[in-house]
Amino acid sequence: MRHDPERRSFKQSFIAIAFAGMYLEALLALVGRERLGPELYKKIDRAHTTYEEKLRLLGISDSDLLAACKRFREARNDLMHEKPVDLESQDLGEWRTAQDEASFAIETVRAITKGLRGD
Repeated sequence: MRHDPERRSFKQSFIAIAFAGMYLEALLALVGRERLGPELYKKIDRAHTTYEEKLRLLGISDSDLLAACKRFREARNDLMHEKPVDLESQDLGEWRTAQDEASFAIETVRAITKGLRGD
């Protein structure tokens, strides 16, 4: 750890996570429209389908990749839509660091991109 009073690393991690999510949404939309047709993909997208469900519909069945995608989705939602935590409760939930989740998000999105390309 290094001294970071401006919290630049933290802020940059949030930006990376947000843009990884935006990239993944765009990638899924492009591939989904191409493979499933624009109308069907629009219905799937409007049904608030998770990333993992969309990947399955697009032919991705790798359980490790789907699990990584779920972790990314949950971490992204937790970090981007933060809720207060009751510190007196016994269950404080899972602790995440933005820096670790940002690295994981980028790795996951790269793996998904390769999977959708068939690499």
